[in-house]
Amino acid sequence: MQEPLLNKSFVIHHEDDDVGFASDSSGVCAPPSDHSDEFCAWDIFGDPMESLNLGSPNNPPSVNNIEDDWTPFWKQEDFMACLILGFLHHLLSRVAYIHLRAVLKPKKLVLSYWDAARRTRERLRTSLNFINNESISVLDNKIFNISVKGILANELLNPFVNNHLEYYPHDPCGDPIDSLCQSFKWREDLPREVRVQIVYNKKGITTYMNPQGKLYAKCCDPEFRPNESGKGFDLIMPAEISFANIANQQAVDIMEFQEMYSEILMENQVYMHEECEEDINHNIINQIELPNPWRKKAEGCIIRHVPITLYADDTSGNSSKQWNKHISYYFTLSGLHPHWSNQEYNCHFVSTSNVASCLELADPIIEEINDMSINGHFAYDSVLNQKVLIMSLVLVALGDSPMHAEMTSTQMPANANSPCRMLMIFKPHPPRQWEDTISKMHRFWTESKTEAKTEYDNKTKENGLKDNINLEFVERYHQRSKAGRFDGCKDTPVEILHVLQLGVIQYLLRDFMDGLTEGEKRRVEANWQSLNRDSLNIPSLRAIFMVNHYKSLIGKHMKIVIQAAPFVFFPFMNRHQRDLYRARY
Repeated sequence: MQEPLLNKSFVIHHEDDDVGFASDSSGVCAPPSDHSDEFCAWDIFGDPMESLNLGSPNNPPSVNNIEDDWTPFWKQEDFMACLILGFLHHLLSRVAYIHLRAVLKPKKLVLSYWDAARRTRERLRTSLNFINNESISVLDNKIFNISVKGILANELLNPFVNNHLEYYPHDPCGDPIDSLCQSFKWREDLPREVRVQIVYNKKGITTYMNPQGKLYAKCCDPEFRPNESGKGFDLIMPAEISFANIANQQAVDIMEFQEMYSEILMENQVYMHEECEEDINHNIINQIELPNPWRKKAEGCIIRHVPITLYADDTSGNSSKQWNKHISYYFTLSGLHPHWSNQEYNCHFVSTSNVASCLELADPIIEEINDMSINGHFAYDSVLNQKVLIMSLVLVALGDSPMHAEMTSTQMPANANSPCRMLMIFKPHPPRQWEDTISKMHRFWTESKTEAKTEYDNKTKENGLKDNINLEFVERYHQRSKAGRFDGCKDTPVEILHVLQLGVIQYLLRDFMDGLTEGEKRRVEANWQSLNRDSLNIPSLRAIFMVNHYKSLIGKHMKIVIQAAPFVFFPFMNRHQRDLYRARY
Protein backbone atom coordinates (compact mmCIF):
# COMPACT_ATOMS: atom_id res chain seq x y z
CA MET A 1 0.00 0.00 0.00
CA GLN A 2 1.42 3.34 -1.06
CA GLU A 3 1.82 5.94 1.65
CA PRO A 4 0.07 9.26 1.00
CA LEU A 5 2.36 12.15 0.09
CA LEU A 6 2.75 14.88 2.67
CA ASN A 7 2.13 18.37 1.40
CA LYS A 8 4.83 20.71 2.71
CA SER A 9 3.44 24.16 3.35
CA PHE A 10 5.74 27.17 3.27
CA VAL A 11 4.98 30.30 5.27
CA ILE A 12 6.30 33.63 4.00
CA HIS A 13 7.14 36.15 6.73
CA HIS A 14 7.37 39.84 6.00
CA GLU A 15 9.50 42.45 7.76
CA ASP A 16 6.57 43.73 9.82
CA ASP A 17 5.54 40.28 11.06
CA ASP A 18 5.94 40.00 14.84
CA VAL A 19 7.63 36.60 14.83
CA GLY A 20 11.14 37.77 15.63
CA PHE A 21 13.14 37.32 18.81
CA ALA A 22 11.18 38.26 21.96
CA SER A 23 8.22 39.52 19.91
CA ASP A 24 4.58 39.24 20.85
CA SER A 25 2.59 36.37 19.43
CA SER A 26 -0.39 38.47 18.36
CA GLY A 27 -1.58 37.54 14.90
CA VAL A 28 0.53 34.36 14.78
CA CYS A 29 -1.19 31.01 14.33
CA ALA A 30 -0.99 28.42 17.06
CA PRO A 31 1.81 25.84 16.75
CA PRO A 32 0.84 22.60 14.99
CA SER A 33 0.08 19.49 16.95
CA ASP A 34 2.46 16.54 17.11
CA HIS A 35 0.37 14.59 14.56
CA SER A 36 -0.46 17.31 12.02
CA ASP A 37 0.87 17.31 8.45
CA GLU A 38 2.78 20.51 9.05
CA PHE A 39 4.59 19.04 12.06
CA CYS A 40 5.55 15.90 10.15
CA ALA A 41 6.94 18.07 7.34
CA TRP A 42 9.27 19.98 9.63
CA ASP A 43 13.02 19.40 9.47
CA ILE A 44 14.50 18.44 12.81
CA PHE A 45 18.30 18.93 12.81
CA GLY A 46 18.38 18.37 9.05
CA ASP A 47 16.23 15.18 8.97
CA PRO A 48 12.55 15.35 7.85
CA MET A 49 10.24 13.54 10.21
CA GLU A 50 9.00 11.19 7.51
CA SER A 51 12.57 10.04 6.83
CA LEU A 52 13.21 9.02 10.46
CA ASN A 53 12.46 5.30 10.07
CA LEU A 54 14.85 3.80 12.59
CA GLY A 55 13.40 0.28 12.32
CA SER A 56 13.75 -0.03 8.54
CA PRO A 57 17.16 -1.25 7.34
CA ASN A 58 16.14 -0.70 3.72
CA ASN A 59 16.63 3.07 3.92
CA PRO A 60 20.35 3.62 4.51
CA PRO A 61 21.41 7.28 4.74
CA SER A 62 22.83 8.73 1.56
CA VAL A 63 26.43 9.81 1.75
CA ASN A 64 25.92 12.63 -0.73
CA ASN A 65 22.68 13.87 0.84
CA ILE A 66 23.01 17.48 1.91
CA GLU A 67 20.90 16.72 4.99
CA ASP A 68 23.75 14.54 6.28
CA ASP A 69 26.18 17.46 6.19
CA TRP A 70 26.84 18.58 9.79
CA THR A 71 29.60 21.07 9.04
CA PRO A 72 31.46 22.34 11.05
CA PHE A 73 30.84 19.16 13.09
CA TRP A 74 32.12 15.84 11.84
CA LYS A 75 28.78 14.08 12.29
CA GLN A 76 25.45 14.32 14.07
CA GLU A 77 26.72 12.48 17.16
CA ASP A 78 29.55 15.00 17.45
CA PHE A 79 27.01 17.83 17.46
CA MET A 80 24.88 16.10 20.09
CA ALA A 81 27.94 15.50 22.29
CA CYS A 82 28.75 19.23 22.28
CA LEU A 83 25.18 20.06 23.28
CA ILE A 84 25.22 17.53 26.11
CA LEU A 85 28.47 18.95 27.50
CA GLY A 86 26.62 22.18 28.27
CA PHE A 87 28.05 25.66 28.86
CA LEU A 88 28.73 28.22 31.59
CA HIS A 89 27.07 27.06 34.84
CA HIS A 90 25.53 23.99 33.19
CA LEU A 91 28.69 22.08 32.29
CA LEU A 92 28.43 18.32 32.56
CA SER A 93 31.18 16.57 34.49
CA ARG A 94 33.38 13.93 32.88
CA VAL A 95 31.94 11.17 35.10
CA ALA A 96 28.33 12.09 34.28
CA TYR A 97 29.11 12.32 30.56
CA ILE A 98 30.79 8.88 30.49
CA HIS A 99 27.81 7.40 32.37
CA LEU A 100 25.33 8.95 29.91
CA ARG A 101 27.41 7.74 26.95
CA ALA A 102 27.34 4.18 28.34
CA VAL A 103 23.55 4.35 28.80
CA LEU A 104 22.92 5.50 25.21
CA LYS A 105 25.36 3.07 23.58
CA PRO A 106 23.00 0.00 23.73
CA LYS A 107 20.46 2.07 21.76
CA LYS A 108 22.96 2.39 18.90
CA LEU A 109 23.66 6.04 19.77
CA VAL A 110 27.43 6.27 20.13
CA LEU A 111 28.51 9.72 21.28
CA SER A 112 32.03 11.04 20.90
CA TYR A 113 34.50 10.54 23.70
CA TRP A 114 34.82 13.27 26.33
CA ASP A 115 38.19 14.46 25.01
CA ALA A 116 36.99 14.41 21.40
CA ALA A 117 33.98 16.58 22.25
CA ARG A 118 36.20 19.06 24.10
CA ARG A 119 38.60 19.21 21.16
CA THR A 120 35.68 19.87 18.81
CA ARG A 121 34.55 22.84 20.87
CA GLU A 122 38.10 24.15 21.01
CA ARG A 123 38.40 23.80 17.23
CA LEU A 124 35.17 25.76 16.71
CA ARG A 125 36.34 28.56 19.01
CA THR A 126 39.61 28.79 17.11
CA SER A 127 37.91 28.86 13.71
CA LEU A 128 35.58 31.62 14.93
CA ASN A 129 38.53 33.61 16.32
CA PHE A 130 36.97 33.27 19.75
CA ILE A 131 40.13 32.98 21.84
CA ASN A 132 40.03 32.57 25.62
CA ASN A 133 43.21 33.93 27.23
CA GLU A 134 44.48 32.79 30.62
CA SER A 135 46.79 34.80 32.89
CA ILE A 136 47.87 35.10 36.51
CA SER A 137 47.33 38.42 38.27
CA VAL A 138 49.78 40.18 40.60
CA LEU A 139 47.84 38.71 43.52
CA ASP A 140 48.21 35.17 42.11
CA ASN A 141 44.60 34.93 40.94
CA LYS A 142 43.85 33.05 37.74
CA ILE A 143 42.11 35.31 35.21
CA PHE A 144 40.38 34.41 31.94
CA ASN A 145 39.38 36.92 29.30
CA ILE A 146 38.16 36.78 25.72
CA SER A 147 40.59 38.23 23.20
CA VAL A 148 39.67 41.81 22.28
CA LYS A 149 41.63 41.39 19.04
CA GLY A 150 39.44 38.46 18.04
CA ILE A 151 36.23 40.35 18.84
CA LEU A 152 37.27 43.38 16.78
CA ALA A 153 38.34 41.16 13.89
CA ASN A 154 34.91 39.48 13.91
CA GLU A 155 33.16 42.87 14.00
CA LEU A 156 34.98 44.04 10.86
CA LEU A 157 34.09 40.73 9.25
CA ASN A 158 30.40 41.31 10.03
CA PRO A 159 28.81 43.52 7.32
CA PHE A 160 25.82 44.29 9.57
CA VAL A 161 28.22 46.10 11.92
CA ASN A 162 30.89 47.30 9.52
CA ASN A 163 28.42 49.24 7.37
CA HIS A 164 27.41 51.35 10.39
CA LEU A 165 30.90 51.85 11.85
CA GLU A 166 32.73 55.18 11.71
CA TYR A 167 36.51 55.09 11.42
CA TYR A 168 37.22 58.83 11.32
CA PRO A 169 36.29 61.61 13.76
CA HIS A 170 33.66 64.08 12.61
CA ASP A 171 33.61 67.84 12.94
CA PRO A 172 29.99 68.65 13.90
CA CYS A 173 30.41 72.28 12.72
CA GLY A 174 28.14 73.56 15.49
CA ASP A 175 25.43 70.92 15.08
CA PRO A 176 24.25 68.90 18.13
CA ILE A 177 26.63 66.08 19.06
CA ASP A 178 24.94 62.68 19.08
CA SER A 179 27.83 60.23 18.64
CA LEU A 180 31.31 59.59 20.03
CA CYS A 181 32.84 60.07 16.59
CA GLN A 182 32.01 63.79 17.05
CA SER A 183 33.68 63.98 20.46
CA PHE A 184 36.54 66.31 21.32
CA LYS A 185 38.52 63.34 22.65
CA TRP A 186 38.59 61.45 19.35
CA ARG A 187 38.93 64.50 17.10
CA GLU A 188 41.50 66.63 18.96
CA ASP A 189 42.72 65.15 22.24
CA LEU A 190 44.39 61.90 21.18
CA PRO A 191 48.21 61.71 21.20
CA ARG A 192 49.81 62.04 17.78
CA GLU A 193 50.94 58.40 17.76
CA VAL A 194 47.41 56.98 18.03
CA ARG A 195 45.38 59.39 15.94
CA VAL A 196 43.65 58.36 12.73
CA GLN A 197 46.69 57.73 10.56
CA ILE A 198 45.88 57.08 6.94
CA VAL A 199 43.01 57.27 4.50
CA TYR A 200 43.71 55.84 1.07
CA ASN A 201 43.01 58.27 -1.75
CA LYS A 202 46.19 57.99 -3.70
CA LYS A 203 48.43 59.21 -0.96
CA GLY A 204 48.43 58.74 2.80
CA ILE A 205 47.03 61.76 4.66
CA THR A 206 45.89 62.30 8.28
CA THR A 207 42.25 63.32 8.08
CA TYR A 208 38.98 64.17 9.75
CA MET A 209 35.42 64.08 8.42
CA ASN A 210 32.67 66.69 8.35
CA PRO A 211 28.89 65.99 8.44
CA GLN A 212 28.68 66.04 4.63
CA GLY A 213 30.86 62.92 4.52
CA LYS A 214 33.95 64.47 2.91
CA LEU A 215 37.43 63.77 4.23
CA TYR A 216 39.67 66.70 5.06
CA ALA A 217 43.20 67.14 6.39
CA LYS A 218 44.19 69.84 8.87
CA CYS A 219 47.27 71.47 7.39
CA CYS A 220 49.69 74.16 8.55
CA ASP A 221 52.63 75.88 6.85
CA PRO A 222 55.99 74.42 7.97
CA GLU A 223 59.20 76.34 8.49
CA PHE A 224 62.34 75.58 6.49
CA ARG A 225 65.79 76.01 8.06
CA PRO A 226 69.24 74.93 6.83
CA ASN A 227 70.54 72.05 8.92
CA GLU A 228 73.87 71.94 10.70
CA SER A 229 75.54 69.81 8.03
CA GLY A 230 74.83 72.40 5.35
CA LYS A 231 73.78 69.71 2.86
CA GLY A 232 70.05 70.01 3.37
CA PHE A 233 67.42 71.69 5.49
CA ASP A 234 65.14 70.99 8.43
CA LEU A 235 61.37 70.98 8.05
CA ILE A 236 60.00 72.35 11.33
CA MET A 237 56.41 71.82 12.48
CA PRO A 238 54.71 73.68 15.36
CA ALA A 239 54.60 71.60 18.54
CA GLU A 240 51.26 70.80 20.23
CA ILE A 241 49.29 72.94 17.81
CA SER A 242 45.60 73.26 18.67
CA PHE A 243 42.97 71.80 16.38
CA ALA A 244 40.92 75.01 16.69
CA ASN A 245 43.86 77.30 15.82
CA ILE A 246 42.37 78.72 12.63
CA ALA A 247 45.16 81.27 12.08
CA ASN A 248 47.87 78.66 11.44
CA GLN A 249 45.76 75.90 9.90
CA GLN A 250 43.44 75.27 7.02
CA ALA A 251 41.21 72.35 6.08
CA VAL A 252 42.16 70.81 2.74
CA ASP A 253 40.13 68.24 0.82
CA ILE A 254 42.24 65.09 0.48
CA MET A 255 41.37 64.93 -3.21
CA GLU A 256 43.52 68.05 -3.73
CA PHE A 257 46.74 66.37 -2.59
CA GLN A 258 49.09 65.41 -5.42
CA GLU A 259 52.19 63.89 -3.87
CA MET A 260 53.06 62.32 -0.56
CA TYR A 261 56.20 63.05 1.41
CA SER A 262 58.45 60.45 -0.21
CA GLU A 263 57.46 61.61 -3.73
CA ILE A 264 58.00 65.38 -3.39
CA LEU A 265 60.83 66.48 -5.68
CA MET A 266 62.69 69.72 -4.92
CA GLU A 267 63.90 72.28 -7.49
CA ASN A 268 67.38 70.75 -7.42
CA GLN A 269 65.86 67.39 -8.46
CA VAL A 270 66.47 65.93 -5.00
CA TYR A 271 63.67 64.30 -3.02
CA MET A 272 62.53 66.17 0.08
CA HIS A 273 63.01 63.20 2.42
CA GLU A 274 66.67 63.11 1.39
CA GLU A 275 67.09 66.82 2.05
CA CYS A 276 65.42 66.45 5.47
CA GLU A 277 67.51 63.38 6.30
CA GLU A 278 64.41 61.21 6.91
CA ASP A 279 62.97 63.23 9.80
CA ILE A 280 61.06 66.38 10.70
CA ASN A 281 62.00 68.47 13.71
CA HIS A 282 59.10 68.68 16.12
CA ASN A 283 61.17 70.78 18.52
CA ILE A 284 64.74 70.90 19.74
CA ILE A 285 64.50 67.56 21.55
CA ASN A 286 62.00 65.37 19.69
CA GLN A 287 62.06 64.36 16.06
CA ILE A 288 59.24 62.94 13.97
CA GLU A 289 60.29 59.77 12.19
CA LEU A 290 59.57 59.69 8.47
CA PRO A 291 58.11 57.95 6.67
CA ASN A 292 55.31 57.29 9.13
CA PRO A 293 56.11 54.09 11.11
CA TRP A 294 52.50 52.98 10.65
CA ARG A 295 53.13 52.76 6.92
CA LYS A 296 55.61 49.95 7.54
CA LYS A 297 53.40 48.26 10.13
CA ALA A 298 50.39 48.28 7.78
CA GLU A 299 52.35 46.45 5.04
CA GLY A 300 50.36 48.22 2.35
CA CYS A 301 46.98 47.62 4.03
CA ILE A 302 44.40 50.24 4.95
CA ILE A 303 44.39 51.16 8.64
CA ARG A 304 41.04 50.97 10.42
CA HIS A 305 40.88 53.19 13.52
CA VAL A 306 38.53 51.35 15.93
CA PRO A 307 38.50 52.90 19.43
CA ILE A 308 36.39 51.17 22.08
CA THR A 309 34.30 52.28 25.05
CA LEU A 310 35.28 50.07 27.99
CA TYR A 311 32.76 49.41 30.77
CA ALA A 312 33.19 47.80 34.19
CA ASP A 313 30.51 46.90 36.71
CA ASP A 314 30.06 44.78 39.82
CA THR A 315 27.29 42.31 39.01
CA SER A 316 25.94 39.59 41.27
CA GLY A 317 25.27 35.91 40.91
CA ASN A 318 21.90 35.92 42.71
CA SER A 319 18.64 37.82 42.59
CA SER A 320 19.34 39.93 45.67
CA LYS A 321 22.34 41.62 43.97
CA GLN A 322 24.04 42.06 47.34
CA TRP A 323 26.31 38.97 47.61
CA ASN A 324 28.54 36.86 45.38
CA LYS A 325 29.73 39.94 43.55
CA HIS A 326 31.41 39.52 40.15
CA ILE A 327 33.51 42.23 38.53
CA SER A 328 32.76 42.17 34.80
CA TYR A 329 34.24 44.00 31.81
CA TYR A 330 32.37 44.80 28.61
CA PHE A 331 32.98 47.13 25.71
CA THR A 332 31.20 48.68 22.75
CA LEU A 333 32.60 50.17 19.55
CA SER A 334 32.96 53.94 19.87
CA GLY A 335 32.46 54.32 16.13
CA LEU A 336 28.89 53.02 16.30
CA HIS A 337 26.02 55.45 16.75
CA PRO A 338 24.33 55.07 20.17
CA HIS A 339 21.27 53.74 18.35
CA TRP A 340 23.38 50.68 17.47
CA SER A 341 25.88 50.49 20.33
CA ASN A 342 23.01 50.33 22.87
CA GLN A 343 21.78 47.08 21.35
CA GLU A 344 22.62 43.99 23.39
CA TYR A 345 24.29 42.17 20.49
CA ASN A 346 26.75 45.07 20.06
CA CYS A 347 27.85 44.95 23.72
CA HIS A 348 30.77 42.53 23.97
CA PHE A 349 31.67 40.61 27.11
CA VAL A 350 35.41 40.42 27.87
CA SER A 351 36.06 39.09 31.38
CA THR A 352 34.55 38.44 34.81
CA SER A 353 35.65 37.14 38.20
CA ASN A 354 34.29 36.88 41.73
CA VAL A 355 37.83 36.71 43.14
CA ALA A 356 39.99 39.17 41.20
CA SER A 357 39.59 42.92 41.66
CA CYS A 358 38.82 45.53 39.02
CA LEU A 359 42.49 46.34 38.41
CA GLU A 360 43.56 42.71 38.25
CA LEU A 361 41.01 42.00 35.53
CA ALA A 362 42.06 45.14 33.65
CA ASP A 363 45.71 44.11 33.37
CA PRO A 364 45.50 41.54 30.49
CA ILE A 365 42.81 43.58 28.72
CA ILE A 366 44.91 46.74 28.73
CA GLU A 367 48.01 44.86 27.59
CA GLU A 368 46.15 43.56 24.54
CA ILE A 369 44.66 46.97 23.71
CA ASN A 370 48.08 48.61 24.14
CA ASP A 371 49.54 46.19 21.62
CA MET A 372 46.85 47.18 19.10
CA SER A 373 47.55 50.88 19.71
CA ILE A 374 51.28 50.36 19.10
CA ASN A 375 51.51 47.54 16.54
CA GLY A 376 47.93 47.03 15.32
CA HIS A 377 46.19 43.75 14.47
CA PHE A 378 45.43 42.39 11.01
CA ALA A 379 41.86 41.47 10.11
CA TYR A 380 39.60 41.15 7.07
CA ASP A 381 37.20 43.98 6.18
CA SER A 382 33.93 42.69 4.72
CA VAL A 383 33.10 46.08 3.16
CA LEU A 384 36.45 46.62 1.44
CA ASN A 385 36.86 42.87 0.78
CA GLN A 386 40.52 43.05 1.69
CA LYS A 387 42.95 42.70 4.57
CA VAL A 388 43.22 45.71 6.89
CA LEU A 389 45.15 46.69 10.01
CA ILE A 390 43.08 47.41 13.14
CA MET A 391 44.34 50.23 15.35
CA SER A 392 42.47 50.48 18.66
CA LEU A 393 42.59 52.22 22.03
CA VAL A 394 40.31 52.92 25.01
CA LEU A 395 38.47 56.13 24.17
CA VAL A 396 36.55 56.32 27.47
CA ALA A 397 36.09 54.03 30.47
CA LEU A 398 32.53 53.95 31.80
CA GLY A 399 31.25 52.65 35.12
CA ASP A 400 29.50 53.66 38.30
CA SER A 401 31.26 55.64 41.01
CA PRO A 402 32.75 52.60 42.87
CA MET A 403 34.30 51.29 39.66
CA HIS A 404 35.66 54.72 38.73
CA ALA A 405 37.10 55.09 42.23
CA GLU A 406 39.04 51.84 41.85
CA MET A 407 40.12 52.58 38.27
CA THR A 408 41.52 55.99 39.22
CA SER A 409 42.82 55.06 42.71
CA THR A 410 40.60 57.65 44.39
CA GLN A 411 38.28 57.66 47.40
CA MET A 412 34.69 56.46 47.19
CA PRO A 413 32.25 59.34 46.53
CA ALA A 414 30.25 58.34 49.63
CA ASN A 415 33.17 59.46 51.84
CA ALA A 416 32.06 63.08 51.76
CA ASN A 417 34.01 63.96 54.92
CA SER A 418 37.39 63.13 53.38
CA PRO A 419 39.82 66.06 53.07
CA CYS A 420 39.84 65.71 49.30
CA ARG A 421 36.08 66.42 49.24
CA MET A 422 36.36 69.74 51.08
CA LEU A 423 36.17 72.65 48.65
CA MET A 424 36.75 76.38 48.95
CA ILE A 425 33.55 78.41 48.58
CA PHE A 426 34.89 81.16 46.33
CA LYS A 427 37.65 79.17 44.62
CA PRO A 428 37.01 76.23 42.26
CA HIS A 429 39.01 73.09 42.88
CA PRO A 430 41.57 72.53 40.09
CA PRO A 431 40.95 69.42 37.96
CA ARG A 432 43.07 66.38 38.64
CA GLN A 433 45.97 65.48 36.40
CA TRP A 434 46.45 61.79 35.61
CA GLU A 435 50.25 62.13 35.69
CA ASP A 436 50.09 63.65 39.19
CA THR A 437 48.00 60.74 40.47
CA ILE A 438 50.52 58.21 39.18
CA SER A 439 53.57 60.08 40.53
CA LYS A 440 52.00 60.61 43.96
CA MET A 441 51.16 56.93 44.40
CA HIS A 442 54.73 55.98 43.49
CA ARG A 443 56.08 58.59 45.90
CA PHE A 444 53.78 57.45 48.72
CA TRP A 445 54.96 53.86 48.22
CA THR A 446 58.61 54.90 48.36
CA GLU A 447 58.08 57.00 51.48
CA SER A 448 56.03 54.26 53.18
CA LYS A 449 59.15 52.05 53.29
CA THR A 450 60.76 54.39 55.83
CA GLU A 451 57.66 55.85 57.51
CA ALA A 452 54.87 54.44 59.62
CA LYS A 453 51.80 52.89 58.04
CA THR A 454 49.63 55.69 59.45
CA GLU A 455 51.66 58.26 57.50
CA TYR A 456 50.84 56.47 54.26
CA ASP A 457 47.14 56.40 55.17
CA ASN A 458 47.12 60.10 56.06
CA LYS A 459 48.78 61.09 52.79
CA THR A 460 46.39 59.08 50.64
CA LYS A 461 43.35 60.51 52.47
CA GLU A 462 44.66 64.05 52.23
CA ASN A 463 45.17 63.72 48.47
CA GLY A 464 41.98 61.74 47.89
CA LEU A 465 43.81 58.62 46.71
CA LYS A 466 43.14 54.98 47.54
CA ASP A 467 44.88 51.98 45.98
CA ASN A 468 43.18 48.63 46.60
CA ILE A 469 46.17 46.55 45.55
CA ASN A 470 48.11 45.15 48.49
CA LEU A 471 50.98 47.35 49.68
CA GLU A 472 53.60 44.77 48.76
CA PHE A 473 52.44 45.16 45.15
CA VAL A 474 51.94 48.94 45.18
CA GLU A 475 54.95 49.39 42.89
CA ARG A 476 52.83 47.64 40.27
CA TYR A 477 49.82 49.54 41.51
CA HIS A 478 47.41 50.79 38.91
CA GLN A 479 47.16 48.37 35.98
CA ARG A 480 45.76 51.16 33.85
CA SER A 481 48.87 53.24 34.40
CA LYS A 482 50.39 51.05 31.68
CA ALA A 483 47.70 52.26 29.30
CA GLY A 484 49.62 55.23 27.95
CA ARG A 485 46.68 56.40 25.83
CA PHE A 486 44.23 56.40 28.76
CA ASP A 487 43.77 59.39 31.06
CA GLY A 488 41.95 58.31 34.20
CA CYS A 489 40.98 61.90 35.06
CA LYS A 490 39.47 62.93 31.73
CA ASP A 491 38.29 59.61 30.26
CA THR A 492 35.95 58.52 33.09
CA PRO A 493 32.67 60.46 32.68
CA VAL A 494 30.64 60.97 35.85
CA GLU A 495 27.80 58.49 36.36
CA ILE A 496 24.99 60.84 37.38
CA LEU A 497 22.53 58.32 38.84
CA HIS A 498 24.66 57.05 41.73
CA VAL A 499 26.81 60.13 42.33
CA LEU A 500 24.08 62.79 42.43
CA GLN A 501 20.54 61.46 42.46
CA LEU A 502 20.86 58.31 44.58
CA GLY A 503 23.81 59.70 46.55
CA VAL A 504 21.98 62.78 47.78
CA ILE A 505 18.87 60.74 48.61
CA GLN A 506 21.03 58.43 50.74
CA TYR A 507 22.26 61.31 52.90
CA LEU A 508 18.75 62.80 53.21
CA LEU A 509 17.28 59.42 54.17
CA ARG A 510 19.85 58.77 56.90
CA ASP A 511 19.44 62.26 58.34
CA PHE A 512 15.66 61.89 58.39
CA MET A 513 15.60 58.40 59.94
CA ASP A 514 18.18 59.32 62.60
CA GLY A 515 15.87 62.06 63.84
CA LEU A 516 12.85 59.79 64.39
CA THR A 517 11.83 58.30 67.70
CA GLU A 518 11.16 54.59 68.07
CA GLY A 519 7.41 55.18 67.96
CA GLU A 520 7.69 57.26 64.80
CA LYS A 521 9.75 54.53 63.15
CA ARG A 522 6.95 52.05 63.82
CA ARG A 523 4.49 54.46 62.18
CA VAL A 524 6.83 54.78 59.19
CA GLU A 525 6.87 50.98 59.02
CA ALA A 526 3.08 51.00 58.95
CA ASN A 527 3.16 53.52 56.09
CA TRP A 528 5.49 51.21 54.15
CA GLN A 529 3.14 48.26 54.71
CA SER A 530 0.05 50.20 53.63
CA LEU A 531 1.68 51.70 50.53
CA ASN A 532 -0.14 50.77 47.33
CA ARG A 533 2.65 50.13 44.84
CA ASP A 534 0.45 49.16 41.88
CA SER A 535 1.15 52.42 40.03
CA LEU A 536 4.82 52.55 41.04
CA ASN A 537 7.77 50.76 39.50
CA ILE A 538 8.39 48.70 42.66
CA PRO A 539 8.57 44.89 42.24
CA SER A 540 8.63 44.04 45.97
CA LEU A 541 8.71 45.85 49.30
CA ARG A 542 9.77 44.73 52.80
CA ALA A 543 8.62 47.30 55.32
CA ILE A 544 10.61 46.00 58.31
CA PHE A 545 13.82 45.89 56.26
CA MET A 546 13.32 49.45 54.97
CA VAL A 547 13.03 50.77 58.54
CA ASN A 548 15.58 48.69 60.44
CA HIS A 549 18.32 48.64 57.78
CA TYR A 550 18.03 52.09 56.24
CA LYS A 551 21.81 52.56 56.52
CA SER A 552 22.49 49.48 54.38
CA LEU A 553 20.20 50.25 51.46
CA ILE A 554 21.65 49.90 47.95
CA GLY A 555 20.70 51.39 44.59
CA LYS A 556 17.47 49.46 43.99
CA HIS A 557 16.21 50.44 47.47
CA MET A 558 17.04 54.10 46.83
CA LYS A 559 14.88 53.99 43.71
CA ILE A 560 12.00 52.88 45.94
CA VAL A 561 12.68 55.68 48.42
CA ILE A 562 12.63 58.32 45.67
CA GLN A 563 9.20 57.18 44.48
CA ALA A 564 7.60 56.54 47.87
CA ALA A 565 9.01 59.40 49.97
CA PRO A 566 6.01 61.76 49.46
CA PHE A 567 3.63 59.05 50.72
CA VAL A 568 5.72 57.51 53.51
CA PHE A 569 8.00 60.23 54.91
CA PHE A 570 6.23 63.55 54.32
CA PRO A 571 3.79 63.20 57.28
CA PHE A 572 6.82 63.15 59.62
CA MET A 573 8.82 65.92 57.93
CA ASN A 574 8.91 69.62 58.56
CA ARG A 575 8.61 72.13 55.77
CA HIS A 576 12.37 72.45 55.25
CA GLN A 577 12.85 68.69 54.87
CA ARG A 578 9.97 68.43 52.42
CA ASP A 579 11.47 71.21 50.29
CA LEU A 580 14.77 69.34 50.15
CA TYR A 581 13.04 66.18 48.91
CA ARG A 582 10.95 68.10 46.38
CA ALA A 583 14.15 69.51 44.89
CA ARG A 584 15.10 65.98 43.81
CA TYR A 585 12.02 65.57 41.59
